[in-house]
Amino acid sequence: FSTKKFNNIETRIITVPIWDQGEFRGYVQMGHDLADFDRLKQTQNTVALLLIPFVMITAGLLGAFLAERALRPVKAVADTAERITSKDLSTRLDVNGHDELARLAGTFNSMLERLQGSFGERDKLIRDLESSLERQRSFVADASHELRTPLSRLRLITSSALTQDSTEAEVRRALEIADQAGISMTSLVEQLLALARLEGADHSKDSAHLADVVREATEPFAGRVETPNTDDVLVRGNHADLVRAVTNLLQNAHRHTPDDGQIVVEVRTNETHCTVSVIDSGSGIAAEHLPNLGRRFYRVDEARNRKDGGSGLGLSIVRNIVESVEGEFQVESQLGKGTRVTLKLPRFLATESL
Repeated sequence: FSTKKFNNIETRIITVPIWDQGEFRGYVQMGHDLADFDRLKQTQNTVALLLIPFVMITAGLLGAFLAERALRPVKAVADTAERITSKDLSTRLDVNGHDELARLAGTFNSMLERLQGSFGERDKLIRDLESSLERQRSFVADASHELRTPLSRLRLITSSALTQDSTEAEVRRALEIADQAGISMTSLVEQLLALARLEGADHSKDSAHLADVVREATEPFAGRVETPNTDDVLVRGNHADLVRAVTNLLQNAHRHTPDDGQIVVEVRTNETHCTVSVIDSGSGIAAEHLPNLGRRFYRVDEARNRKDGGSGLGLSIVRNIVESVEGEFQVESQLGKGTRVTLKLPRFLATESL
C-alpha cells in the first residue's frame, strides 16, 4: 500500500506483483481517492472537539454527585464527632442498611454509649465526693461551734476560780459547773462519734427483735412512759442503734413534756413494716420547723435547747439510723398539743437470712 497525490488529491494505491508459472510478468495497481475519508475524518474530529467539553463537564458533575453520596455517611460521622464533648454525649448516628458504613455507624454509637456511661459514673462519683466533702466541712464547722460553748464556759469558770480568792463553796460551785460542762462535752462527742459511724452505714442486712428494742428503750422511763405489748417480730437494723433511736425520741419527749403530761409508745405491725411512734402531750413544734428536723445541730429553740442540754444531734442520729435500714422518719406536731414521731422500719423476712 502507498499513498500518492494525483491532481492534488491524495489517493490510496495498492500494488500487486503478477507471476505466471514462476515467471514475473509485471504489476497491477489500483487506487482510490481519500477525499471522502478525509471529509469523514474531519467531521469526526469536529464532533469530538465539540463533545469532549460536554462529556467532561457531565462526567465531573456525575462524579461529584456520586462521590458526595458515597461519602455522606463518612461526613456525618465526622460532623457528629466534632459535636461531641465530655458534657454532651447524647448525639447518635442514623444507622441505615447493612453495608460497611452502617456497621461503622453502629460501632460508633456503641462507643458513644460506653463513653456516656463512663462519664456518667465519673460525674456521679465527683458529685458524691463533693457532697461528702461539703458535709464533712459543715460537720467540722458545726462540731467546732458546738464544742466552743462548753469549752469557753469551762475555761471561764476555772480561770475565775483560779484568779481570785474563792471560798470553798465557790470553788465547789466552779467544780460543779466544770463537771457539767465536761458531761455536756462527753455527750456531744459521743453523739458526734455515733453520727460519724452511721454516716453512709448500711444495716439493712442486720435484724433485731422489736419487742426487746422497745422494752430496753423504755426501761429508764418506767412510770413515765406507757409501754405497749409488742409482738416479737424481727425488723431490719442493729439492735443497739434501734434502742438508741427510740431512747432519743423518749428523751426529747420527756424534756419537752410537763410532769402532768403523757408520753405513749405505740407499735403497729403489718406484713412488710413495723412502726414505732412516740407520742407526747408537750409543747409541740411550729410547722415551719418540721421540714428541718433531723438536720445536724438544728434546734427549734436555740436558747431553750441549750438550757435543757440538747445539742441538736438527737433527731439527726435517729434519722441516720432509720435511713441506714431503708426506713422512714416522720414528725407530726402542733403547738400546744404535742408531737408524734414515727419510725417506719422494714420487717426482716425469714427468706433474707438464707
